Amino acid sequence: AYRRAWGLCDDELIEVSNRNYLYRLQAKYLVKRRDPELWAKVLTQENEHKQAVIDKVVQHALPESDNPEEVASTVKAFMDADMPGELMELLEKIVLHNSDFSSNQDLQNLLVFTAIKADRSKVMDYINRLDNFDGDHLAEIALNEKYQLYEEALVIYKKSNQPDKAIGVLIDYMNNLSAACEYAEKTNKPAVWSRLGKAYLDASRVEDAIDCFIRAKDASESSRVIEQAEEGEYFDSLVKYLLMARSTNTKDTR
Repeated sequence: AYRRAWGLCDDELIEVSNRNYLYRLQAKYLVKRRDPELWAKVLTQENEHKQAVIDKVVQHALPESDNPEEVASTVKAFMDADMPGELMELLEKIVLHNSDFSSNQDLQNLLVFTAIKADRSKVMDYINRLDNFDGDHLAEIALNEKYQLYEEALVIYKKSNQPDKAIGVLIDYMNNLSAACEYAEKTNKPAVWSRLGKAYLDASRVEDAIDCFIRAKDASESSRVIEQAEEGEYFDSLVKYLLMARSTNTKDTR
């Protein structure tokens, strides 16, 4: 009867279901009703029945829904109530365990973003399990000085097949030239070798830099290479580099 009234008896339904511990019924009604004001009343800190209702929403009401509008309104209600822990639990249910919404990019983005802010220990697991999130956007957030989730950003770039950005994380954020070299060997991409070569130049490792630039067939840093090679008297390596540069320039002018 209350559901047939649809909005005319909201307060009465909440009161009766609380008094009789009918939390599952209340949870289903809230999900289907999709009313922000009603959600706000139920999710207020002053409501002693709040957690019981949340449990039923997460465990039953929303996972049983196949209506995108119901999902969207429920997720928004949890966001508006500023409950990141409960929001993650809710999103896990509908993204990781509900095939109807498991590939929804907005929900995947929100799950990873919420974890970055509220529970960083879960971020890597989500990144590995999900495959339809906005990698560039989430990686930028992960790299933010506030979060410093460098390993997570690295995995995102690797997973989204962006080796040039992945090696940038290794060099610029993790300061790990050894790992960057291993990654360059593994990917064997010109852009990756070039990026590593510039990092070696910055570290005054001229011979290593020259080796990278030769592999990349990249002569764009010739002035710096020549200057540092002459200062360090790395003439054998410099000759190899100049031969590569000459060959590259010859091909470009054909």
